[in-house]
Amino acid sequence: MKREGKARARPAPGPPPAASPPNGPKPTSSSALPGANPLKDAHAALDAAVLGAYGFSPKEDLLAQLLALNLDFAARIARGDPVTAPGVPTNYSDPAKLVTEDRIKLA
Repeated sequence: MKREGKARARPAPGPPPAASPPNGPKPTSSSALPGANPLKDAHAALDAAVLGAYGFSPKEDLLAQLLALNLDFAARIARGDPVTAPGVPTNYSDPAKLVTEDRIKLA
């Protein structure tokens, strides 16, 4: 008996699925642990600061907000409107205060 129609493609072979730990506790990230977590708190504060700096809402889709920002700047550039480059704004009162020597120096 002959089969008619298109042959189905077989999935490409890949690595075997990861083995789950036998009867042991499942690994968890440190952010899921109960109690005080300074690193998690620092990440949350940084996330909030970045969202605020860009005027983004934490309740809206981040990628959609980034795309809208990118399209806005692309349109400004296309019109020839001035766009401030990344870094310290030229009207900042004392940019020297933002520079420190506590950094890694490359050879």
